[in-house]
Amino acid sequence: MSKKISVKVVKNSKQQTERNTLLADTFENRWFQNEWKHKFKTLTSGGRK
Repeated sequence: MSKKISVKVVKNSKQQTERNTLLADTFENRWFQNEWKHKFKTLTSGGRK
């Protein structure tokens, strides 16, 4: 019985790690896109804010 539970926990933690990695990736991409959107806006508006 306890063996099954430990296997389940390991599986869950692995999924959690993968999910965290995925979240980190999407967060970084979103931040990167926002940064460039902002830079692009300032460039296209002639440097005015």
